[in-house]
Amino acid sequence: QGPQEMLTALGNQTLGRWESVSPSRLLPVRSLWSAVAVSAAVAMLMAVMFGTGGDWRQAVYRAIGSDLPYTQLEVTPGNLRLLEGTPVDLSLDLVGRTDRDVLLRYRELRPIDDQTATEGDDESGVQWVESELLPDGENSDAAARRKTFRTRLGKATWPIEYQFVSGGQVTSIYRIEVQPLIEIEQIEIQVQPPEYTGLQSRLFSKPELTVLERSEVTVTIELNHPLGEAVLEIGPKLSKLAAVEMDVPSDPVRWTFPLPTDQATRWRFSGSGVDGTPMEPVTGRLGIRRDGSPSLQWREPSDEIKVHTLAEVPLGVQVSDDYGIIEAGIAFQLGGDDEYILAEWTAESDDDLSTAMLGGKTRLLLEELLPLESFELSERDYIAYYAYAIDNRPWGNHRSESDVRYIDI
Repeated sequence: QGPQEMLTALGNQTLGRWESVSPSRLLPVRSLWSAVAVSAAVAMLMAVMFGTGGDWRQAVYRAIGSDLPYTQLEVTPGNLRLLEGTPVDLSLDLVGRTDRDVLLRYRELRPIDDQTATEGDDESGVQWVESELLPDGENSDAAARRKTFRTRLGKATWPIEYQFVSGGQVTSIYRIEVQPLIEIEQIEIQVQPPEYTGLQSRLFSKPELTVLERSEVTVTIELNHPLGEAVLEIGPKLSKLAAVEMDVPSDPVRWTFPLPTDQATRWRFSGSGVDGTPMEPVTGRLGIRRDGSPSLQWREPSDEIKVHTLAEVPLGVQVSDDYGIIEAGIAFQLGGDDEYILAEWTAESDDDLSTAMLGGKTRLLLEELLPLESFELSERDYIAYYAYAIDNRPWGNHRSESDVRYIDI
């Protein structure tokens, strides 16, 4: 605001200056180029400092107000979840100023009684364990800008909490969770011997046992967690196991499968849950015992004897078998003549045969007198005799014979 004449004069003066001004006076080019050069030099200096790293970079960060320590702690593996039995490996990398001592603090969170807690424990009742670590030999140089400290805590059994302490710095508390394997709650092996033995079925709880050939063996395994997949391997030894088909049960925590009993067998049962958790494999051995042949033991005479032509010689033999006898006898021969049966026992009736086939007759004593006077013998004659027995094995009877014995006249 002001007199009109003064405002007009001021307007004309401003317009005249604008029309007569030069670019160098309007824009200070020399000052601008000086500012650009200074800015470029500062930028290059900053780039060099950040590129070389080390304390220069941290000093720059501190210069602009950042609260950055000269040493950084890098923890491996941090928070983690492991399968039970997996080795636990921990490491700490010191980056920057590495002339620092490193301390590991850890604890296993296993259940304990409240009465066992000590004064140094925290609210969980588990005491911290402290261990000083040494740097790896590869980077133990005092001038190294990075040092690695490693340790192994064994196999994971319980959850573990841990942290590192170095140069007044303390890392966060990390936790290693332990995923338990699927375990066997109960194992039962039912053994049904062959029918001819007359033996009852039995249950066993150990995976290694010996059974009679051609028994029916059924294994039942009960787990603490359902299986989504199961594998049964059978073979003559552990290095030659082969997978076999197995029926999927209606209850996935209870698995049943038969085992062959024609020869000794090794077996292994393994699997995993629906979520992929593996189970602790169970291995077993099934030994096979063969049905033995009948045994024969002479009661009398005790040895080879010499008698006169009118003697009566008593012959007696004890016959025994594992599971049953269906026939036994004493046979003799006069010189080179035909063979005769002196005493014989057979399961002739259906009841006797049925009893013998079911293991009812396992011991038998055959006794008989051999009357020599009825054979018209001379001093140049001799009598040969032996005993035999046949057992009740259905798929091929065993026949046993004693050594041939002699009676001199």
